Amino acid sequence: MRTPDEYYRSAAECLQLAQTASDNQTKAKLLEMAQRWIELADHAERTGDDEQGRLMSKSEEYQQSAAECLHLSRAVNDSDSRATLVEIAETWMKLARHEQANAERDVLKFLRG
Repeated sequence: MRTPDEYYRSAAECLQLAQTASDNQTKAKLLEMAQRWIELADHAERTGDDEQGRLMSKSEEYQQSAAECLHLSRAVNDSDSRATLVEIAETWMKLARHEQANAERDVLKFLRG
């Protein structure tokens, strides 16, 4: 699970992207995404848990972020914004695969003693 600070950083990234968005629809979606990150941070601060009531692995969090970017990319009309969001989603998925590989490697190390 991410810390509240990590959720707040994700919100800040969305806010920065919203400031540079070339159309109002993209800006609105990025602001909505920032609000969701803030809600997750607030929830994590109150409960120490994520919105599904269970701890999420970093890989799952990264996959969730990728899915959100892809969802946003389908909602924007500007091709440059859409391409940027798809590129961000691809980066999140690369991070998810990397994190999953690291987690599997750690488990194997633990099992081998």
